[in-house]
Amino acid sequence: MVVLDTWDEMWRPDRWRMSREERIADVRWLREVARGCGTAVVLTARRPRVAEPREGTIPRHWAEEAFDHVADVNIELDWEAGSAWRLAAVRSRSGGSRRGRIPFH
Repeated sequence: MVVLDTWDEMWRPDRWRMSREERIADVRWLREVARGCGTAVVLTARRPRVAEPREGTIPRHWAEEAFDHVADVNIELDWEAGSAWRLAAVRSRSGGSRRGRIPFH
């Protein structure tokens, strides 16, 4: 297993200007190399829920589309201010999903 923690923050500034297609191709290449070696890849990101809005769309972080396009499983954690609970949303490429609150002490 390869874990790249906070993948979106590890990129150097010159890579931030990559096009949508380049971002998707970059993470897709990583996924395919890992699958060819029988290795799982875990990418995490600290994606703020704010980004440059595109006309007619909800603002998204630049890494969000790449994650959505290639992830087999997507897990998002959020918190309720002042609470020991975390909000968890899990989605699978096969279409299953689950949302709920989990204690975080």
